Amino acid sequence: MLETGMRPGEVAALQTRDLNPGVDLTHGLVHVRYGKGGRGRVVPIGPAASRALSQHLALRHGHRLAESADLWLGDQGKSSRTHLRESVVTH
Repeated sequence: MLETGMRPGEVAALQTRDLNPGVDLTHGLVHVRYGKGGRGRVVPIGPAASRALSQHLALRHGHRLAESADLWLGDQGKSSRTHLRESVVTH
């Protein structure tokens, strides 16, 4: 997601409804619903990010909290911006 220019808070706030795997990820698009100033926008993403998000969605289905609308899930529920940042740094 680094290639998109999305703010960390925007990435952390993504929900599954912001991705439509059959259409949006094929075309490389993510919907940011609550961007700076409360405005939404569509953000283009590259092929590598599209593949990674598709893989994440496939793995996410097996998570015990998969029914949650939040895209990024940890052991306790929604992952925080700090947790996501730490994940990026370590990987």
